[in-house]
Amino acid sequence: MRVTSIAAALSMALAGCLAPVWTIPPYQSSLYNPDVLQEAAGSDGQVLTVIHGNPFGQPGTAFQVTTLNALYDNHFGEAVEFTTAPNNDEDYRLILLFNQAFLSGTNQSLCRHEGPVANGGVTGGIYVQAAFCVSHRTVSLVQGHADRIAGPDDPQFRAFMGQILAELFPRRPQDPGPNDPRRLGALPQDEPKPTPSG
Repeated sequence: MRVTSIAAALSMALAGCLAPVWTIPPYQSSLYNPDVLQEAAGSDGQVLTVIHGNPFGQPGTAFQVTTLNALYDNHFGEAVEFTTAPNNDEDYRLILLFNQAFLSGTNQSLCRHEGPVANGGVTGGIYVQAAFCVSHRTVSLVQGHADRIAGPDDPQFRAFMGQILAELFPRRPQDPGPNDPRRLGALPQDEPKPTPSG
């Protein structure tokens, strides 16, 4: 298990039982820099957010509201407003895919996908694939899973979203090394999951 966000880990610990969380090492393109989220927000302070899936089965757009609230001020740097209807340029966008079959292909697939995502989701905890895009190009991408999140009001859901944002928008760009192809595979749904600690 990797818990890279200290704030997320502390939030989960303070909430009671530490929820098992794991993430696949994130992908970053050469477009990434630590200020990219603030640059995307611009003067309006807003970032387009596209949310697919509804792991808690909330009615209507309630899960979108829950997720947007969990994202707000849950990352390093100046707070931005994640919204489904921004006032500014929509070239930048955050895409979140919850408990649905992950898009196959390369690390560019989610940003290049247009239209609805087909049903056929996964069960057992909360899975998320998150991508930050500029136009149809991937800036950063991460996949993660959390167990024992009781519902949308569970503080551990916000902590989980904090970890996802910490992986998407780290303080320093990653150094993939000369032999890293910068490719990210699908979550191993049919293979044993890594054993979380805690």
